[in-house]
Amino acid sequence: MQNIYESVNKIYDDIVNETDFYKHRNLIITGSNAIGKTQLIKDILKKSLKEAQNLFYYIDPKNRIMVDRGNVFVKKLSELSTEEILEHRLKDGVFTVLDEFVQQNSGGAVAFDELLDNIEKYNDMYQKFFGFSVEKVKTTDNILSREMVIVNGKINLNMISNSEAAKMRILMEVNYAVNNGIKAVVIDEFDAYFSEESLLDFINKLSESYPDTRFLFVIHSLSVIISIEDIDIALINNVYQDDIRENIVYFFDADNIEQIGQIEKIRNAMVNIGNRGDKWWEERVSMIVDGKELDDEDLKKIKETDRSGLKAKEKILYDFIVRNIGEK
Repeated sequence: MQNIYESVNKIYDDIVNETDFYKHRNLIITGSNAIGKTQLIKDILKKSLKEAQNLFYYIDPKNRIMVDRGNVFVKKLSELSTEEILEHRLKDGVFTVLDEFVQQNSGGAVAFDELLDNIEKYNDMYQKFFGFSVEKVKTTDNILSREMVIVNGKINLNMISNSEAAKMRILMEVNYAVNNGIKAVVIDEFDAYFSEESLLDFINKLSESYPDTRFLFVIHSLSVIISIEDIDIALINNVYQDDIRENIVYFFDADNIEQIGQIEKIRNAMVNIGNRGDKWWEERVSMIVDGKELDDEDLKKIKETDRSGLKAKEKILYDFIVRNIGEK
């Protein structure tokens, strides 16, 4: 374990030297709110700007949409450098607040223009990743001719779900970064728009499709952390209140979550687990950690559960519960 100061250098050096974070090439950064996740990634990105501008690319929580630019002029994505995008996104008042590539160029508008200009390329990409198509059509409104994007042959791009829009935008920026020689892509608040199933599928496809690129995902969802495999975890633990950079970071392999005894730490780091409708087993883990007793119906379900029928990571939760309630 090490503090955030030290972890910035560790993660940066692991990317530079092409070494694993713990046992894997990709990393999930997690922990409760206001514990230092943002500080950790911001310090890494600032270090990259200072020492190696083409090392990291950053997609923050606001960079999730595409919108018709209207008659407003925007720079093309191909005209922008990854360095100037990263430098702008790290500015105060922009970082995690505004969706922009560069000043006065709305991220959603630039992304829409990029999609229009390369519709066939992105159609192939989106069909491969997500199974949906995009096409460009022309419409006439008050004599003016405009271009619009239709998804799956029937839905205006402006009307698609937040999840689909986020997928399209994230993949566009990842592809742009990779094509510009970026070594590592940071995706902040990655689980904000996706279900657990779609999130896990997206992570796997990114890893498989861009094997030479390192990914750092900032994630809150306990269910994702329990379910995911073949990735490392950086769990930030709140120890030092005065200086957030002194908070401790634990690095471990997600596949060995039980072996190193981190389930309690993860639960304690997820302050909002009880309010998000997580799965039944996770809720009972939460109750035990919080010192609450399980009721008779809960105990009956546990007793009647065939452990062999559970998924691998569900067995971890099941075993934790059984250990803490004694004999069934």
